[in-house]
Amino acid sequence: SKGAVGGHAAVTFLSKSSLSLPLLKAIWTIADSKQQHSLNIQDFYTALRIIQIVQSNPNNYNTQAGIQKITPQLVNHFKDTPLPPPRFDGISLPNTTQAQTSSVPAPSPAISTNTNSSLDAYSMTPSERSRYDTLFPTYSTKNDGYVYGNEAVALFSKSGLDRQTLRAVWNLSDAPVDNRLSKVEFAIAMHLIVCISKKNLPLPTTLPPSLAALQVDNSDASSVGSN
Repeated sequence: SKGAVGGHAAVTFLSKSSLSLPLLKAIWTIADSKQQHSLNIQDFYTALRIIQIVQSNPNNYNTQAGIQKITPQLVNHFKDTPLPPPRFDGISLPNTTQAQTSSVPAPSPAISTNTNSSLDAYSMTPSERSRYDTLFPTYSTKNDGYVYGNEAVALFSKSGLDRQTLRAVWNLSDAPVDNRLSKVEFAIAMHLIVCISKKNLPLPTTLPPSLAALQVDNSDASSVGSN
């Protein structure tokens, strides 16, 4: 939706902060407080601000006890504390303290204009994800949360792609390998097929970062929900 950053794109971007996965998970939980699996501009600023705080005081947050300090109150605690801008690999951002006070949505275009354009080429929009998720129950015939080879072949073959390409798509999507596709793996496979057959993108040799991040986002959201 307009003004929101999809979960996989946000996770891909925030992971460039070089913070550990447990830290990023804690930050995501605070920023995505409404559990919408996407961040609006204010949520995104919250995530950037917490990353800014953590990067400025790494020894305070790099332990399990430190991760417990990542709370909604943390941003308020540092509200009037000037800090260096957050650091992201290959991306330069304006100081988010200034950006917040002047209400300039500076970080948002940084996602689409960063130097690694491959993040955008294969990224999945929320509407595309919704379409794949709607298809999933039709082909998950065992009702066990997975799509198996026969059902997948019947659907994927409709794309007109050759079997070798479809096998490569399956191998990219089925990670970790268990010869079946979970809901998110199914969405990734469908999206790769659409990218190749409809958007004329090449078959990637490895899973593109934006789609790999979708798997990370999905596993994090699942584990957050089970706590």
